[in-house]
Amino acid sequence: MSELEIADQIVKAAIRIHRKFGPGLLAEVYKSLLVLELVKLGYWVEQEVPYSIVHEGVTLDVGFKADLVVQDRVIVGFASDDAPMKVEKQKMTTCLRLTGYKLGYLLNFGEEWMKDGISRFFNSGKPQMNLSGVG
Repeated sequence: MSELEIADQIVKAAIRIHRKFGPGLLAEVYKSLLVLELVKLGYWVEQEVPYSIVHEGVTLDVGFKADLVVQDRVIVGFASDDAPMKVEKQKMTTCLRLTGYKLGYLLNFGEEWMKDGISRFFNSGKPQMNLSGVG
């Protein structure tokens, strides 16, 4: 299954959730609902996936976390109510660049219409540094 096929199901599930519950819930609630929907569809979903960063031979276990990784192919991030969208978008771009994943989505369920809260990110490069999962 391609990244785009997985992405199509992620977007459809996000829209279904938003239509049912609307904006206004905590990002963690939407994340749990999306995980539930994707697992029901048969997808393997990892949550809060930590990555360490190796710099000059030193492994730092405080790298970053991906909110969700679906089928080990697509990263999904959730916009935080307390962080500007510009910052959230920069975080997603960096996450894709560092991990080498090709596709990521940033979801903001706080928008009136879910279509306005979906940002898609592409990465055509290779990982920029040596990363490894932690935990």
